[in-house]
Amino acid sequence: MKGPFRQSMTWLHTWSSLILIWLLFAVFVTGTLSFYRTEITHWMQPEGHIANKVDTATATNSAWNRLALLAPWGKSWSISLPSERNPKTGVSWIAEGEAEQRRRGPRALLDASNGEVLVLRETAGGNFLYDFHFELYAMPRDVGRAIVGVASMLMLVAIISGVIMHRKIFSDFFTFRPRKRTVSWIDGHVIGSVLALPFHIMITFSGLVLLSSTLLFWNSNPGTQNGGRPTTVAASQFEHVNPSTHTRPAVVRPDLAGILADAELLFDGPVASLNIQQPMTANARIQVTNATRDSLFGGRTGRQLTYDLNGNRQKDANLGETAVQSMASSLATAVFIVLKVTHEARFADVLTRMLFFIAGILGSAMVATGAVLWVVKRTRKQAGSVGYELVSMLNLAAIAGLMVAIGSYFWANRLLPADMESRDLWEIRVLFLTWLLTLLHAYLARKQHGWFIQLSLAATLFICIPILDGLTSPVGLWAGLVAHDWPRIGFDLIALITGFGLLMSAFWVRQHTLKRIKNGKGGTHHNNSRAPIATGASTV
Repeated sequence: MKGPFRQSMTWLHTWSSLILIWLLFAVFVTGTLSFYRTEITHWMQPEGHIANKVDTATATNSAWNRLALLAPWGKSWSISLPSERNPKTGVSWIAEGEAEQRRRGPRALLDASNGEVLVLRETAGGNFLYDFHFELYAMPRDVGRAIVGVASMLMLVAIISGVIMHRKIFSDFFTFRPRKRTVSWIDGHVIGSVLALPFHIMITFSGLVLLSSTLLFWNSNPGTQNGGRPTTVAASQFEHVNPSTHTRPAVVRPDLAGILADAELLFDGPVASLNIQQPMTANARIQVTNATRDSLFGGRTGRQLTYDLNGNRQKDANLGETAVQSMASSLATAVFIVLKVTHEARFADVLTRMLFFIAGILGSAMVATGAVLWVVKRTRKQAGSVGYELVSMLNLAAIAGLMVAIGSYFWANRLLPADMESRDLWEIRVLFLTWLLTLLHAYLARKQHGWFIQLSLAATLFICIPILDGLTSPVGLWAGLVAHDWPRIGFDLIALITGFGLLMSAFWVRQHTLKRIKNGKGGTHHNNSRAPIATGASTV
């Protein structure tokens, strides 16, 4: 009974994963990049790169002074302070008489050192990659989410059946047999799967739960306009605020230095943001949120304290309570929050986020090796058949081609004119046009070293990103390093490592192909119907 059961699991594992395996790879790659979407957006707006490191007090005072000019009659102000992930200051406000919104209304990004409004280029940034990984693009939002939800369900089936079908999955984890073709691909697939197996199960199951409402047609919710995101106001839109022609309220300034010092002492860490109700008045209340989100119930916010104008703490009892904890009135709500916070790594510190990123890379490798393994195992019997050639073509375009497309996306960000109309849309168009070209190349020339060509091109794009950054950013790389602009420097470093990884893969493919041709296992002596996979996998 064990034999037939494991065989059925093998069949289920193979076909449940293959149906949408190319979509799953794209979701895994873009989802992995989304762990650093804030850093990616910072890199893609070089006008916001910093040359000087600023302390919290300076950034807060600069933001307060700017808001006093931008929205002196505001009902409330919000200040997001610079952090390790984003060195810019963000401000937003609700004007007097306006209704409270779920997300803040007008907002601006400021230079943390002097409070000047930053004029940043339009960019799709890391938010596009984040949105794409769960709702795709150029289709109704609910449709995209439903497709990804189905893919997540198939992925979960593939993971569970994959664990069942392997008799010695954990012992095989410690075995790698290079230069064995099929066996080597199996070993690589198992290593990528088992090394981060808890992460794969967590990220797939939690993603499926988060998308579950779109799979229940009777429980769908209409999407919000503009993705529910606040509108970033261009610098030119601030010109209507002219202090000389309006009577501003008398400046009533709170004890910001005292508030920050007390909050940081109680938080035992830095302050992330301030929310000021009734600013510029004697009744002002300042709510301070810490930057450490070490709780799975923490949601988007950390612990909070409230102060009056004189720096007197108003709420001490709620120091350890978060807004989301108070919302978790039922077990189902609590479980949903935990899964969402875990899936998006909202609680993660620098090390944990990096571990999530590495696990995401292993997940991407697991999917990619699984796709290639399907082709490798069927080379001798099915090479030349329509299904085999179709999968070979899609493997090349979906795996190597996606890396070329993402590299082109980053290059387009720096090469397109900064003041170009609909610039963010053109960045996305460059990505998809490049991806389409790699598909065309895979169709026409995959048997002429297709994998080597596309991997080499992707490697070149990523390796040269630091050079591109140094030439197109107003702040030099050394100045950014001195200023501790870690999001920017880290992006360049990861791009460099990615590029060299792709280059190593390209040369391994090249060496493997030449060896097969030399040994007479690929080349022109094959008949046309089975032409080289030293043909489509001369490329593998």
